[in-house]
Amino acid sequence: MPVSPVLQEHGILYVRSEYEQRPGVSIYEAAQPGGAPERWFTTTYEFWIDPGNPWRFRRVTTEWLPDGPHIRDGMGSDGETGWWELDVARGIT
Repeated sequence: MPVSPVLQEHGILYVRSEYEQRPGVSIYEAAQPGGAPERWFTTTYEFWIDPGNPWRFRRVTTEWLPDGPHIRDGMGSDGETGWWELDVARGIT
């Protein structure tokens, strides 16, 4: 099976998926005071994983709103002892 040049060079597998909300409600904005209007926006889902150490990974969900990108949630690990999590809707920052 062929290996991507990025994986060969950096040793990290990267996947990005994009979804257009037509219209939708931003979870990031809904978690802020005042709520969120329905609007068109794009959400990206990004995943990084180290095939040599699958416990070393990162996952991030970003909402692209009119004022720029906002990380909605994410989590990751350094593959050893460190762990982090961010979830705007649940107030984990």
